[in-house]
Order: sequence, then C-alpha cells, then structure tokens
Amino acid sequence: MKLKAYCELVRLPNLFTAAADILAGYFFIVQEVHLSASLLLLVGASCSLYAAGIVINDLRDIEIDRRERPERPLPSGRIGRPAAVRLAAALCALGLICATLAWSPTQPLKVFESVNFTALTAVGLLAAILLYDLVLKETALGPIGMGLCRALNLTLPLALGRFGDEATFRHVAAMVIAFGIFVASFTHFGRDEAGTVGRRRLVIGFFGIVVALLALGVLTASAGEPTAPAVILWMALAVHLGRVGLRAIRRPSPGMVRYAMKTFIFGIIGWGAVIGATTAGLPAAGVILCLLIPAIVVGRWVYST
Repeated sequence: MKLKAYCELVRLPNLFTAAADILAGYFFIVQEVHLSASLLLLVGASCSLYAAGIVINDLRDIEIDRRERPERPLPSGRIGRPAAVRLAAALCALGLICATLAWSPTQPLKVFESVNFTALTAVGLLAAILLYDLVLKETALGPIGMGLCRALNLTLPLALGRFGDEATFRHVAAMVIAFGIFVASFTHFGRDEAGTVGRRRLVIGFFGIVVALLALGVLTASAGEPTAPAVILWMALAVHLGRVGLRAIRRPSPGMVRYAMKTFIFGIIGWGAVIGATTAGLPAAGVILCLLIPAIVVGRWVYST
C-alpha cells in the first residue's frame, strides 16, 4: 500500500518525538499550556525537517538497504528514487517556510530585534541534518551530529524566548546540551543494531545516557516551581530507560538493541515531558505524554528505526 510505504519512509512514529521537542521548549518558554499559531507552525517545521532528513538518509543508504533491509520502501521499489527526492525537497521547503512564519515580532530578543530567530535556527537545523546524512553518519562523529540535530530541534521553540538574566540562559543552554548528549549517546548505543552487537559500544553509549539523565535530574531539581511533577517524571524516565539499557547490555543481540533503541527514541517524549513540567507543571507534561499514544499505536504498524 502506497500510504504505508510513505509512512515507513518518513518513520511516522518518530515524528511525534520531534513534536515533543517543540512542545517541551514552547511550554518551558511560555510557562503554561498555551496553544498558538506559532506553536503549530513550529511543530510543522520540526516534523517536516525531521521527515526530510529521514528521506535523505534513506536515499543515501539505498545500496546498503538493498543488502540489509530490502523490504524498505526505496530498495523494494515501492517508492521510486525521483519521488523520494521530490518529497525531501518539498519537506525542506515546507519546514523553512513554517519556521519563518512562526517568528513573533512581539517576542524579539532585545539586541537583535530585526532577526527572525526561528528561521535562523531552522536553517541551522537543516544544515546539521544535511551534514549528518551526507558527511558524518558513517564516521566516529555520527552520533555527535545526530545529537546536534536534536539539540537544534529543541532550540527551535526556545528561539522565541527572551532570557533577561544570565542564570536563565545558562539553565536553558545546559538543558539543550544535556538533551544533545542523550541523543548522541543512544545513537552510539544503537549503531550496530542491524549487525554484530558489541557490548563495549553498548556500555559506552549507556554511560552517556546515564550522564545525560543525571544532568537532566540536576537541572530539574534546580529549576523554579513547580518542580515536583518534573522530578517524579524524571525518576520514572531514568528507571525505565536504565532498565531497558542494562537488559540490552546483559543480553546483547540485534533484537534487544532494536527494542532498546525504540524505547530510547520514544523516551524523547518522556524527556520533553520533564522539561515542560519544570515551568508549566503537570498539565504541560500530560499534553506531551499524550504523544506516546499515537507514537506507540502507529509504531505497531510502521517501524521506527
């Protein structure tokens, strides 16, 4: 079915994790559950650029997938290469347009009032996506490139904010860096998911995940009120991801690593719920966690890794 092929091509379940980044950053900035045209446009920008990156990745890896994953849309011929190229170009354009329109002139940064920071961040995100897909993916810097992409995705809604004091800016910067480390670490963790699994790689990746989770915990505990929902959610997230990661290390196999990777990817939604709860409380966390429902349901129909 053509629709399913396109859903597989863009990894539809993962788009909900991209949206979670946007909701988390936006609720953190506005400090309440508030829907706006800017938020919807940023979600559209994020999902479009994420999907574009996945399509470009599969176009680059089509020969590898012919050997290792011949059932995927491009190597199987269910979607032609020209159609995939057109789709990637359209998604890139749509993402940049949405980010440009999302900028609110009523929320400028004081020094650069004429600069469209959401558009600028989206351009940086697209550049990072292309750098990862076309240059870094197969190198030792691949996980760092992926972490940079996700960190910039979280930065997209934060670009709407106005950080009047240095302490708040440092907190936001640390939050983005911790998230980038988390994504880079689980990307390293799962680099062998389609082949021979090396326990050493799993241990190194898991160590980075733990460091990132601890950093998130410190940032959550040191944030302003309300912190209780965020701390509880952080503890649940840390226990769940830690349990899955340790199980994969104890019994390393492609199947276990794929399961762990799916858990880590969906864990991004939990991570976003923690961030949203730090300033906007339990309602923000609840809205973000609701993204798990379509992600899991769609994930039973369409693969996510």
